[in-house]
Amino acid sequence: MKLLLILVSFIASIITYAGDITVSMSVSGDEQLTELVSSYINREFRDLHDVTIVSDTRADYEVRVIALANTLKTGQQIGYILSVVVLATVPTNTFDAAVSKEIRPFLHNYLATLSQFDNNYLYSSGPAELKTTCENIVARIDSAIFEPERQNERQIEILLKNISTNAPDVHPVSTNTP
Repeated sequence: MKLLLILVSFIASIITYAGDITVSMSVSGDEQLTELVSSYINREFRDLHDVTIVSDTRADYEVRVIALANTLKTGQQIGYILSVVVLATVPTNTFDAAVSKEIRPFLHNYLATLSQFDNNYLYSSGPAELKTTCENIVARIDSAIFEPERQNERQIEILLKNISTNAPDVHPVSTNTP
């Protein structure tokens, strides 16, 4: 039974998606574009029912965007180029079940500094397609990164439910004898 509790504890500790997916976002590049791109992308993320935009650096995901105007030598703007990098943070409680309580604070501090490269996207659009491009960016992140995370969460919930319903009914035995 103790092994089962350790297994359940370990599985529960590695779940990175626990309800809302938190996202921190930064946009850099051409000054006149950053606010507009940030607004479009934030709006799209807010429309997702389980995604919350946070300013915390320990969000589940960091989305970093570089937005540049694509212009000819004559100065005529012909569109936009957007580079998008998605980083997944490493949950600080990942190894809690496997390490002693004394080591956990040090491990948490170390894990808090790590990010895992998840994906990189490069978009090029025409001058009238910036909003649509931003919508496509969020749709792609949602389908390629967040949806598999949601599916994993559902599978882990089913596994934990099966473990708890199939676990033997164990009653503590009293060692006190009169």
